[in-house]
Parts: sequence; structure tokens; C-alpha cells
Amino acid sequence: MTDKELIHIISKECPSQDWLVLSSLIGKLYHNRGNWSLSPIGSLLRIFKQHGFEQQLLDMLWEHRQLTLKDLRTAATFIQMCGNETWDEAYFETAYALIEDAPFTPNTTAEGDFLSSFGNLSAKANAYLLKLKFGKFLEVPAGDNIFEDARPYADAIFLHQETSDFLYANSRYPLNSKTEWLAERKTAFFLDHFFSDSSVINAYRKSSMDSTRIATLYQRSHLLDGVIQSPDTAAFFDEIKRTGSYLMCTFHAGNYLVSQSIYRVHMADHWTVRNRGNAAGNHIVVSENRLGSAFKAIKVLMSGKCLLIAPDSNVEDSQSVSELNIFGCKVNIPDGAARIAYEAHAKTAWYTATINGSQYEPVFVEGPQRAARESFDSFKTRFAEFYSAQVAFALSGHPRNTILKSFFLKFINLSISANSETDEVENETSDEN
Repeated sequence: MTDKELIHIISKECPSQDWLVLSSLIGKLYHNRGNWSLSPIGSLLRIFKQHGFEQQLLDMLWEHRQLTLKDLRTAATFIQMCGNETWDEAYFETAYALIEDAPFTPNTTAEGDFLSSFGNLSAKANAYLLKLKFGKFLEVPAGDNIFEDARPYADAIFLHQETSDFLYANSRYPLNSKTEWLAERKTAFFLDHFFSDSSVINAYRKSSMDSTRIATLYQRSHLLDGVIQSPDTAAFFDEIKRTGSYLMCTFHAGNYLVSQSIYRVHMADHWTVRNRGNAAGNHIVVSENRLGSAFKAIKVLMSGKCLLIAPDSNVEDSQSVSELNIFGCKVNIPDGAARIAYEAHAKTAWYTATINGSQYEPVFVEGPQRAARESFDSFKTRFAEFYSAQVAFALSGHPRNTILKSFFLKFINLSISANSETDEVENETSDEN
């Protein structure tokens, strides 16, 4: 559909005041174009002014109680793309005022809807956005157990039902009921969002709004610092450093943010491999130069330092892959981590962080190391089997540790779809017989 056709449809939908239809159409228009031209912006602004739609948009927005932050983000993006530098604050402030006294917060998609995706909003707009997302949680005095603090407010998290069903079917910790299991998983996602949105928490502080809430917010957000810097965690890493250099393998799931933070604090050099981003400091960025990055990683390990890597990533640019088998589902990952460990003759290990009671605890499991005269094919098979087993063990653990991001979220959802299609074919064949 062309921009012109979409604009024509949007202009017809404006009078109907159907926010869900309109936001969907605006979203399609936004994704249609990598860069907005003045023509569609001007056309849409004229449509909005013609129908006096800006204030009506806010009024309609909070009448519908099934909205997600994604819907709100669509509107915010539209405002930004239209070049309105001041309306964003009024938009979020008005939206918050409309629901401030209601027991409602916008549904948050568990695996998305992070506030960083809203772009560079002002401190005041970020403050209202933070209140919209976390609601009354920001007003509760910070206690000693952040998980218990968060539990009553985690219902705002929207979990993908089929993914949760799949993980629950493979769980070693079904708890007393599936309802309890889902509640624990929602709480974990809620806190993952809270800690991930730290940049917005900083903006909230700079906004000079509501000093009581700010104090509670900061007290609660710094509970993570206490966990990261605990004496037990320090001793844990001292032992790792004492036993030598490791290629420490993690994954984009579980408590990924926390495990990264713990590693940065307690590893003096904290070398890490990233798919993309800033290569400054001790970060090796694969996207800049795949072969050069591998060579640099090998040098780091051979110098006696530890290196953190998440082997799970897309395989589009990889010439060699390994197959993982997790809960009977098979997926390929690049051979990069296995190749680095093999060429450096490095010890490997599984590393992540899990929630035990009210605390985050680091997990370290020794993995395979290249044997004398062992071929790469043999080693990469042993490495893939080890990595598969650790991922499966982590995702079958307590529901608080089953947060999914990027690669494994996509992998599991594709596996579920593939299995559903297979079941349908088998059922059709059975019906025919």
C-alpha cells in the first residue's frame, strides 16, 4: 500500500474516532518509510488539524483498557516524526492525568515495550511515561524484598500465551499451579523492565517532580547494586579469576541484564563480545569486522583474561554453524564462540544469574576444552551439546529465570509454530484415513 493510499484511509478513519484502527494505520505508514518526507507529514498534520484530532486522540486513548505501550509508542513516534517539539510533554501529562486515579496501567508486552524505544523524549515527558508504565508501584515504599514489592503490580505485563505454555510444559518447577507459575514469571519480567529502563529513571530524577516518589524509585533501583556488590558475589568471581582464563558463555535470556552488570563490576578487565554497538574500552564488536573480532578475542584469552560472549545470534552472515537441541527443538547458531575457544585452547564455562528467593546469584558451570589433537568438528559438537544442556536447564528452572529476549524468543516461537503445523498435517492425515 502506498503512502498516498494510507493517508487517504487515515483521513477517512479520523472522523470515526477509532483509535485502534488509526494507530495501526499510522504504524504501517511509519514502517513503510525508512525516512519521512515532508509530503506525508504535511498531509497527516492537515488531517489532524482539520478534525481537531489531537485532544480527541488523548481522550480516546484511555477509554480503551486493552491498549499496550506499543500503541502509545506509535502515537509518540508519530508526534516526533511530525517535528512537534513541545507536544510530547502535554501528550504524556494529559494521558497520565486521565488515568491517575484509575487502577490501570497500560499493558506491557513482556519481551518488548522498553521505554528506550520511545526515543529522546524530554525529562518531563519521560517522567510521565515512567509513571504510566509502572503505575502505583512507584508510590510503594521500598522494602527489603523487591520481588514481593513488585508482585501486585506485575499484572500489567502481557505474556505470550503459547510461549508460556511451552515453557511450563518443560518446567522443572511447576510450583503449586500454573497460575502461580505465570504470576512468578510476570513478576520477573516486570523487574526486568524496571531495571532495563534505568535511563528513564535518571530522566525522572532530572525532572524535579515529586521528590517522595523519586526517593522511593532510587532506593528500589539501587537494591540491584547491593546484590551485585555483595561479598559472596565478590568471592565467587575471585575464585573464577584464581583458576585462570575462561571463555564465559551466556545467553540472551534469563536475567541477562543482571548477569552482565555483575560481570562488569567483578571482572577487572570485563572483556565482552557484542554483536553491535560501541567498540570502546574492553568491548569487541563483531559487526565491525568478524575475522578481526575473532582474532582479538583469541588474543584476550591467550593473555590469561576472561571473556564474556553470548553465542546465540543470527546465522545469516556465518559460514559455519552448530546445531542446538533444546526441548526437542533444533536451531543453528554461529560457530564463532566454539572457534574462538578452539583456537585459543581456552577453557569454556556457562555463566548466567538466577533468582534464588529474594536475591540474584551468579551461576558458573565448567564446559569443554579442546583436547590434544582434537578436530574442530569434534570440539564444536561437544561445545554445542554443553551449551544446549545449560540453556535447557536454565529455561526449565524457576519461572523467575525464564525471561526470553531476541534470539531464543524467536527460536521458541518458531518451534511452536512449526510443531503446530506438523500436528495439523498429522490430524488431517488421520482424518482422511
